[in-house]
Amino acid sequence: MAVQIRVVSENWGLPEGRQRRLEPQLRLISSNLLARDVIAEKTRRDYQVYKSADKVPVSVPQSDLSSFLDKTEISPKDESEAVKLALESFTDGAFLFFWNENQVESLDESLINREVNEALFVKLFPLAGG
Repeated sequence: MAVQIRVVSENWGLPEGRQRRLEPQLRLISSNLLARDVIAEKTRRDYQVYKSADKVPVSVPQSDLSSFLDKTEISPKDESEAVKLALESFTDGAFLFFWNENQVESLDESLINREVNEALFVKLFPLAGG
């Protein structure tokens, strides 16, 4: 079954306040969609952008290129390592994942497919001064 996913990224805790960014949609083929599938597919797309960063103006911050791949200062050597880092980041609590307005707690959580699905990824930043 084809699953259409509207992808939204938010950053919480930045001095500018909450920032929301609509990203290109994902389309997955799956009969039993898991959280890890959505995170992995988004990471694969992010990795392609990350690898082509030389085509992006220097004024665009890394966090605008990828909400997952800037967790560490180590650049992933390939797409599979990028996926591994993203899955570890989720497990470590570096970002939150909401599926159709419900917070996802586990990589192996089954996601209910609707006609219109939204995946919200929230990157957390520590508050300054307190």
